[in-house]
Amino acid sequence: MAGLVAAWQLTQAGLKPVLVESRGYTGGLVAGSQLAGIAYDIGAEGWATRRPDTSQLATELGLVVEPPVRQPSWVWFDDGAFAMPSDAVLGIPSDVTSADVVTAIGGKAADLAAELDSRPVPDEVPESLGELVRTRLGEEVLTRLVGPIAGGIHAAAPDLLSADVVAPGLRAGLVRTGSLQQAVAAQVRIRGDSPVVASVAGGMFRMPQTLHEQIEAAGGRILTRTGAKSISASPTGLEPGASPTTAGAANVPTPDGHDAQGGRWLVTTAATSRNPNPSLPPIPDGEPVTYCTDRVIVACSAAPALDLLSGVIDVTGPALTAGAPIAHVNLALQAPEL
Repeated sequence: MAGLVAAWQLTQAGLKPVLVESRGYTGGLVAGSQLAGIAYDIGAEGWATRRPDTSQLATELGLVVEPPVRQPSWVWFDDGAFAMPSDAVLGIPSDVTSADVVTAIGGKAADLAAELDSRPVPDEVPESLGELVRTRLGEEVLTRLVGPIAGGIHAAAPDLLSADVVAPGLRAGLVRTGSLQQAVAAQVRIRGDSPVVASVAGGMFRMPQTLHEQIEAAGGRILTRTGAKSISASPTGLEPGASPTTAGAANVPTPDGHDAQGGRWLVTTAATSRNPNPSLPPIPDGEPVTYCTDRVIVACSAAPALDLLSGVIDVTGPALTAGAPIAHVNLALQAPEL
């Protein structure tokens, strides 16, 4: 999505970008398919409304934004299924004594959560969402309420999530009120009846679909099954029309199909094949083609981005942590009683 949005924004500025996409479709984790003749989302199906950016983008694209039907999410564990508390932030309840929380975690765990949250706030408030919930409300709240919601949204265990990033203001609210429950309740009051998530009418997949269409209509090019292999600085003294020597490339086409006209950067691409691990990017293994350009935007996952950028900048830093695996199960039921 980042690459699509960047390319679309460039077309709005009158430019004609070339978008290189290693997979066979655009949109990344926002994707659609068909089941029983119905088009539906097979990836992300909405966005959090606490930031207005995505809603504004959808409106600019001419898409209709709609909230979901106001029904609670349900979670299934080995001991049964239960509805998630409605007055909550990322599954963190505003009242651990409420009936829906007690149903979810049990009376004993609810009593423990109340006792933990009554303790004085430490000088060092945990930074990770997991440790914050664990220390203030206990392991059962973390495992049964926060893990399924926060982990499902962010594809990572709560201990790997920064509370300030995924729930801005929550730690500060804890310090101010002395209670994590009260901090959540304050955010719920501010939120009011406004929906916390929204989507595109007809399916979230319509957003990348529309971006793709509008980019090409504005003169941009989208090359699927084409992966970027490397980025390097253009050779010193490259003259307009010159073709720098690069492995496997006799000339250097520019986005408009002409030979190189100067340009600061060389981007070498190749056709791709599927990775044996479908969660990893496809493998560029075709004949290399190098583009010469004045502008490059890198918009991809962290690991391949570091590989690409390593040829031009220092990318040393903290080790990357992989997100949690997610299985998205979709069923078509012929069941009028539902």
